[in-house]
Amino acid sequence: MSAVNTVSGPQQIQQTSRPATQATQSVAAFASQKADKTLGKQVDMRPVMDAKAAPEATDKKEIAQRQTEFVQGMNDAGIKASNPPTQDQLKAYFKTFNSDDKREKALDEFENYSNAFHTHTAEVKGHEKDDIKYSKETTFLYGGKMYDSKKEAQAAAKEAGDDRPTINGVNTADASKWSDVDSKKAYNGRKIQDCEGFAYMSGELLGAAGYNVQQSSNADTSNNNGHAMTVLTDPKTNKTYVTSNNKAFKGGTQQELLEKGYDYATGGEHTAGKFYVSDTQAHAQTLDYVGNGGTFH
Repeated sequence: MSAVNTVSGPQQIQQTSRPATQATQSVAAFASQKADKTLGKQVDMRPVMDAKAAPEATDKKEIAQRQTEFVQGMNDAGIKASNPPTQDQLKAYFKTFNSDDKREKALDEFENYSNAFHTHTAEVKGHEKDDIKYSKETTFLYGGKMYDSKKEAQAAAKEAGDDRPTINGVNTADASKWSDVDSKKAYNGRKIQDCEGFAYMSGELLGAAGYNVQQSSNADTSNNNGHAMTVLTDPKTNKTYVTSNNKAFKGGTQQELLEKGYDYATGGEHTAGKFYVSDTQAHAQTLDYVGNGGTFH
């Protein structure tokens, strides 16, 4: 893929309540540093969701009923679905909402699907603070831009005539394919996820409904807490929506909705720093890491 410019544009949103440490520093500043290794620090986004913000249903019979009703709704819409539904079945179903008069209803259906088939680790007794492991990725930095492979970064350096480039990397581990969320263990009939899993599913399914999708990350690297969310824009109305774990937020600016989503996920007990928004969660986390003063070693 082509490089993603990280220095300007709508990717960076300033949190007004408490700016993140060194948040004004750009990727370019770090990309120009000399490094002993080409890979940076592992960014491990840990959930800070408070259990009281989690879905209420824990009874197996109630969960099974939710699942049956959701699948029946898919069948009623003309999408033959298994229980649980597959990725292809779900995307076909959410595609039925890809019209100007139906698109916002897809937000409610995402909540229904999430609550029926998935649960946050905060609900699982004895595992409330677990960090769910997803796919490992590395984003490479050169010249103030992000690349998904070292080869792409090296090609950019060659094109720039830089024969001794410093190419740094930030390692992340976020959900980036359906098997990441589908392969997780179940608790009372629902797959156990954390914020990254919900953010990935939201992007996949609501993207099928026609929304323009971006990913948000905000973290404080000093205590390793963080939260992943999805930013959605309606292509017709240009309205913005945010999903945070199993819930969709409407009615506000992007900044306001991100703050609401963060408060929901943390039970209002944490203060968000700066939200970093980019095309993928790996890129958003990379911006987050660098913006919070992350160093390469």
